[in-house]
Amino acid sequence: MQSRLTDREIIFYLRGFAIGSVVINHYLTTYVSESFNGYANGIIAVFFVLSGYGIFHSLSRSGRLDTEALLKYLYKRFIRIYPLYWVSLMITILTTRNSYGLKTILAIPFFQAPGIYWFITSLVQCYLAAPLLFILIRKYGYKKYIAGVFSVMLLVYLLYQFAALPYSRDLFVYRYLFLSHIFLFASGMAVPSIIENHRARLDNGILAAASFVFFLASVYWTREADTLFPSSAIYIAPLFVTGTVFFCLCVISTTPLLIFRRTVVLMGAYSYSLFLFHTVFFIILSRYEIIKGADLRSITLILLLFPVFLLGCIMLEKSTSHLNNILTAGRRACERLYMRYL
Repeated sequence: MQSRLTDREIIFYLRGFAIGSVVINHYLTTYVSESFNGYANGIIAVFFVLSGYGIFHSLSRSGRLDTEALLKYLYKRFIRIYPLYWVSLMITILTTRNSYGLKTILAIPFFQAPGIYWFITSLVQCYLAAPLLFILIRKYGYKKYIAGVFSVMLLVYLLYQFAALPYSRDLFVYRYLFLSHIFLFASGMAVPSIIENHRARLDNGILAAASFVFFLASVYWTREADTLFPSSAIYIAPLFVTGTVFFCLCVISTTPLLIFRRTVVLMGAYSYSLFLFHTVFFIILSRYEIIKGADLRSITLILLLFPVFLLGCIMLEKSTSHLNNILTAGRRACERLYMRYL
């Protein structure tokens, strides 16, 4: 019988579930029917919550958030995001002949990059906001903090409703809510404290299953199509954010037994590279007519070739990780030399 997953494994499992859903949805949208559009964009919300969860733990290990700790935090985020991101851009340019402007190349945080890269610039925005959010949690406690996050979210939502502002991604709107990704990330930073204090109440398999169903329903209801009634996605947007956070809370607290544990956890561990390179994977297979659509042959070949693609992503991510270690070692050596001759 499978043992229960640790918190670290369940985080990887959730990320693996999310990236697997994104890969499948992008394939269906591109090669089967555009009627599947919007599911990946919604499920990726899980990444924002889990990123907040991870960043809180990372900043907590630093102890006091002084200037030195802040600079180290920004450096670690930079070497985690940008090297692999730039490799992805180069491969995409070579395979698609697309060109990208300087704002996309630098992932400028006050700009929404095109295609799947919108997620990268949105994530950079979250990372820049994280130190301030961490200070607020430490100063006011998680209860006042989470109440403040949701109060600001509802205020922003009402302002958009009454001012009739456009729901455009160019205006930092995600899932029909202004700065929705920031609210997801900010809530995720409170998840460790909530679990620490309320795990016993949240550790309920039925509650976790219900939260999962509600999350999937909110992903479906907040697509561009008017699923329930005219402009229904706009009215459901706050529930989407709340449902996503609650789903992550319940699953992490319950740590259930889940299917395909090792595979999904492995995918979660390397979800960043899978996200960056999966569209190129499909483009290359399509160009050489290895895949053509939704036929059984194409699906079978994708399933057979996916382990090779996953291995390539693992190698790329480990390579950049080794490069990051070399850069970190170089930085520390320079610091020691500076302190010696100061």
